[in-house]
Amino acid sequence: MKEINNDNVVFTKDGKNYILYFVKQKIKDVSINRVTHNETDNGVTNISRQDIKFFEKNPQKIWKQIAIKEVMEDGKIKGFKIMKINKNSKFAALGLQKGDIVIKANNIDLTSYKAVMNIYKNVNKLSEISLVVLRNNTEKELIYEIH
Repeated sequence: MKEINNDNVVFTKDGKNYILYFVKQKIKDVSINRVTHNETDNGVTNISRQDIKFFEKNPQKIWKQIAIKEVMEDGKIKGFKIMKINKNSKFAALGLQKGDIVIKANNIDLTSYKAVMNIYKNVNKLSEISLVVLRNNTEKELIYEIH
């Protein structure tokens, strides 16, 4: 963390500055059917907190858009492979692709269902999600700021 201001916090990672803005919102009980997606110049994608809450309350909607399967190596889970993803889905809009193997979330190795569920159960408390995926045998980091 580099600095704390009244309406934002500035973080530095790999020589780049990231700004997390604090937004006060009153949220009514409404159904959200879209993901707010806009990638900034530094490669960070913004996600609406309302969208996070929607999927938290409606987990069955996740599996209508994406299918995953654990990837095993030497009898242990190595990560979770995206087997199918609807090209017009919220997850595709976030840059995920069929064939990606998600191996880390917020620097936690996804080597068990417990690790995945811990991230999922606490996603509403996060201000940023960082995923590391194996894509064509190359690690790619996808960073999402939640506003």
